[in-house]
This record gives sequence, C-alpha cells and structure tokens, in this order.
Amino acid sequence: MKPTTELLEEAARRYLRESTVSPDAPPDATLDAWLDAAPEHRLAYAQVCAAWFASDAEIMAVPSAPRRSERSARMPLWALGFAMLMVAMVWGMRPQAQAPQVLADGVVAKLSSNAQADFNAANRRLLLTRGRAWIDVNAADGGAAIEVEWGAWRVRDIGTRFVVDGDRQRIAVYAGAVELSDSRDPGKSPIRIGAGEAIDLNRLQLGPVDALEQGLDRGQWILVNQSLGAAIAEIEREGARVWLLGDIQPDSKLPNLILPDRIPATALRAICAQMVLHCRDLGPLGFVMRR
Repeated sequence: MKPTTELLEEAARRYLRESTVSPDAPPDATLDAWLDAAPEHRLAYAQVCAAWFASDAEIMAVPSAPRRSERSARMPLWALGFAMLMVAMVWGMRPQAQAPQVLADGVVAKLSSNAQADFNAANRRLLLTRGRAWIDVNAADGGAAIEVEWGAWRVRDIGTRFVVDGDRQRIAVYAGAVELSDSRDPGKSPIRIGAGEAIDLNRLQLGPVDALEQGLDRGQWILVNQSLGAAIAEIEREGARVWLLGDIQPDSKLPNLILPDRIPATALRAICAQMVLHCRDLGPLGFVMRR
C-alpha cells in the first residue's frame, strides 16, 4: 500500500527537520511518537529517506545546521517536490533477502540480495554477473560437479561448499575443494583452493577464510575488525536497508560483534547499542541511524 500524498509531505517535512538538527541534539520525541502512531507513517518516512539518499538532495538542501529557532517548520517547495519525485522513482526498488534455492539435485545456492545470476542446467554452470553466491554441492544427495562463471574466472567445484563473492573479489571454500581457472589464460594450470582457504582475486593470494565468510557459512554475524561501513554493506546484502544521518562516519571502527543469527535487525540493534547511536526501525524498509 502506497502512502498518501499528504503522508509523504508530512514525512518529508519531518525528515528535513531531523536532518538539520545538530548531531549533539537529543532525539526528536515528536518524530518518535509520529512514527509509532501508525505503520503508514513509518512507510512514508522510509520512502522519503530512500529518495533523499538516492538523490544526494540532503547535501544540496542542507549546507549547514541552523539553530532550532532559525529553522522553518515548512519544507521548501522545490525540495518537497523533488523528494516526492524521487519517492516515485525508488518505490518498489527495495532489496529483498533471497532464500536458499535448489539449482539441481544436491546443489543448493543462496544469493545475496544484490546478486544477478543465471543457472544453465544443461551444462551445470552458474553465471554470476553481480553480487555473491554461496553454494553447497552434496554428493550424498546426488549432487554432481558444477561450475561458477564470474567475469573471466571459472570456479569448478569438487564436491564442496563454497562462496564466490563478486562484491569483495574473493572465493572461499568451507568443505571439499574447488579449482579456479582464468579464461584469459587457458594454458595456465588451475589454482586449487581447499577447505578453510580463500583467495583474493585482485592479488591471486591464498589465505584463510575470513570472519565475514565464516559468519555467512555458519548463519551468524561475525563482525570482527570491520569498519561501520563494511559491516553495513554486509548487512545490506542480506536484504536490509540502512540510512545514516548526521555526522556518522562509515570508516569508524566497529567493536567486534559475534551474534547467534543472521537476521539483519539483530546486527543493526547490536551496532547501535555498541556505538551509542539512536536507531529507528522502519520495519521491512530498513533502519535510520543517527548520533
């Protein structure tokens, strides 16, 4: 259900007031009350956040944070109209977490929310053009070898569980082994990657499976030695959306977090608690964070 024009206008006004507040100001209790009053209010506010972040209009409209007494409660008409236009453009573009899917007998894949992939059952090849694909090939369930193609790279499994991560330019193996080859250099011997190993495709350097990869395989959040921006990027690949307001720096060091599930809201609430951030849960449309 789309919010009414009146609700979107009210949400846009409240968002503009919130975005111009000094970072050391306490949270706006009237905004909290308005968001809690009805699900439609949270939906409208989330769409305005999405529109503003998609357009970078926040930077143009808010060059500085004036004192409360100087701020007008009325949103400039051009900014309101622009936000409404962007809401229309981004409606329906929210990321969705993807459930595991059976590609073939004994082969299960789980794709990140931003992934684009196509599986050819005839030649048992998964073409990954964007995002991340976690794959489990179980020979006991009849799973035969498959190949993952990402750019020029070819990853052939040997009865295994592994992930091809195009976003991070990494391949990690949890069980069994894979062979990595480069279609640009067909005469070169494949690189074998065994259980517990990962390879950085930028440097073609083998190393251990890292914390983010371990968390993915275990169904947990293992956010160790990560920046806030890197952690949020990983969370968003599970279908969440996060809006940062004020002076929150994405390169801020995140305290180490190990959490028992892979639910985005669990990680976001823990991050807010550890970094002393004010967070608003807008339901399926994501979280808003500010100091």
